[in-house]
Amino acid sequence: MSFLGCVMFLVFLAFVICFMIKKKCKKNSNKSEIVRVDEHYKMNEAIVEGPHGPEAVVLSVEDDVHIEDLVKKGEKKWEKTV
Repeated sequence: MSFLGCVMFLVFLAFVICFMIKKKCKKNSNKSEIVRVDEHYKMNEAIVEGPHGPEAVVLSVEDDVHIEDLVKKGEKKWEKTV
């Protein structure tokens, strides 16, 4: 009789593990990830002139990057249209 009890316990344990895996997969599939990237370049050029024409060119480049991560869970929104 103890052999039958072990088999029943293992079947129950397998059922619980399968249920938890399905629940975890369903929970992860409802999320959506939104990534917003704003990138701006600013360039300045300055020419320094001497007595015999242009002598030096100064070029400065500024790179401005903003990254915003938004993670939203799958929620249903009810909107009333008129």
